[in-house]
This record gives sequence, structure tokens and C-alpha cells, in this order.
Amino acid sequence: MISNKKRTAIRVLGAVGLLSLCLLFVKDLRTKQAVEGADDFTYNVNVEEDISRDSTTAANNKKLPQISVEKLLNIRMHKIKERCLERQIINKKYPVIKNREFLINEEHNLVWCNIFKSASTTWFYNFLELVGFSEESVIESRLTPVQFARTKAYPRPTINDLRTFLQNDLYTSFIIVREPFERLLSSFKDKIENRGERFYDKIRCRMSGSVRTRRKRACRATFAQFVDFVIKEAESNPEMDEHWQPYNSFCTPCLVNYTYILSFDNLPAEETYFLNKVPGLSSHLSPQKLHASKSNYSEIVPRYYGQLSKPQLDALIDVYREDFILFGYS
Repeated sequence: MISNKKRTAIRVLGAVGLLSLCLLFVKDLRTKQAVEGADDFTYNVNVEEDISRDSTTAANNKKLPQISVEKLLNIRMHKIKERCLERQIINKKYPVIKNREFLINEEHNLVWCNIFKSASTTWFYNFLELVGFSEESVIESRLTPVQFARTKAYPRPTINDLRTFLQNDLYTSFIIVREPFERLLSSFKDKIENRGERFYDKIRCRMSGSVRTRRKRACRATFAQFVDFVIKEAESNPEMDEHWQPYNSFCTPCLVNYTYILSFDNLPAEETYFLNKVPGLSSHLSPQKLHASKSNYSEIVPRYYGQLSKPQLDALIDVYREDFILFGYS
């Protein structure tokens, strides 16, 4: 006899499986359209959306739509600007630029807003390498890459300083975006499920409703408990934890006219193009993925999100709605 709880779980997993099959079908169809319409800049296909749905495919350049990286980035920027105009009309309240989250390298005329859990560790090391600090020196310091960068090389800029650099045509500004739910799951696995970082001990206990004791230093929190915490935090605190704060409010892509917006899911190809386009950068840096997760997110995303109820999923979509809309994720 199957209990009501098990029946509910089976229905949720079945719905997730059906949704995955539908997305794969739409992806194949749109990829074909993208290839056929690649010569027309205004073709009605969001190519970065197709790529972002399947990180395994995106990592294999042979399977990507036959369209140049330059054209892909131009299409993405064009679409984002269109959506920003639409969202500014719809939204009464709009976020302000968080100048303190930017890194500015004056030697290479480079400005970056670090979206956490979207190749951020790699690019903190890259920025440190540009000023002569090796990965080994960061590890030996026992500081995190963020702490090391902010204390040794890149103080947080004022809003006036940031505006000066962003308005300078000689400077290149960029961000790296990632599918919102995949990024959120990466944050959970790294900061909550993996209990190695003591900073999050109290937060884990708050999520799980447990009491932290000397014998039990780190509490455990489920993904569903984590999601409930994120939803409540979004409702009560606009300054959410940087590892899961929506990047629409963290790096404000509608308020900053970035030179490039790169996609985490197609990063090897786009990063190579980017390094070659920024003068002098390719002689110092090469495409790499430091401290990359070993998780196959195309496999684990359905499993983790299948644990959530429909009200939880609906509320979570509301939290990241602007990220989904602006960057064409569905």
C-alpha cells in the first residue's frame, strides 16, 4: 500500500521528468532554428537560453549552434537591453548600483562585478594574478580569495570612482551570469550541505530549527529548509546573502552598461573570446576553471528541486523572476 506522502513524491518527480523532456524537445527545435537563421541578427531565437539549459552540451563546443561567439554575445546584449526597457516600465522600484561589489583593475582597464557561484573564485584568482599574486600566496595567507583581494589589492570603490571608470570608453566591464536555479543549488551544496565553512554554522541551525551545541558544531539543513529560508530572507531583507542574492539586484545589469555579459554555461568559448578581445589580457590569463564543482547539475537539479512543493517553487520563481526574464532562462 503506497502512502499519500509517497504518492505525492512520485507525482512531483514525474512532473519534473516530463518537464525535462519538454525542455529538451524545445531546445532541439530552437537550436535548429538558430542555425538556420544565424545570418539574420533579428531572428526570433534566444540562443543563450538554448545553451544555458544544458551545461553538458554547452561545454562541448562541437554540439553548440553554428554561430560565432561574437554574434552570440551581441544578440544577448541586444535582448537584455530590450528586456531592461520593458522591466523598467513594469517595475516601480528598481535596485541601485552596488558599487562595493565591483573590482577595478586600472592597469588593464578592466571592471568586473563578481556574481558569486558563477565562476567567481576563478576570476578572483585571475584579478589577483593580474597584480602579481599567485594562487599559492592566497592559500598560504589562509584568507579567502575575496578577503585577500579586498585587503591586498582591490579596495571597494566609491560610487563616484566606479562611475568614472564605467564611463571611460577605454575600460571593459563584464559580468558572468548563470541559470538562477542551478546557481542557487550550487550555493546550497557549497555553503549549506557542505558543512566545512564555519561562517554558515549559525545560518544552518536557523534553517533547520536546530540548536547549536559544543558537541554538535554544525547543524544540518535540507534543501527544502534552505529554500524556505531564502524565500523568507527575500521578503524581509533586500540585502540577501551574496551567494544567492539575485544578480539583477546584486550587479544591476539594467543600470550598468556592461561591455560583455558572459554565460557560465558556455564559458570556455566565451571566455576565450573575451580574453582575446581585451587588449593585453590573453598574455596574462588563459581560460580555466579553478575549484570547479564535480557535480553534474543536469542530473542533480531535477532531484533536488523535485523535493520542493509547488508553493515553494512558485515562491522561489518570484524571488528570481527578474534573473529568469532578463537573461532568457525559462
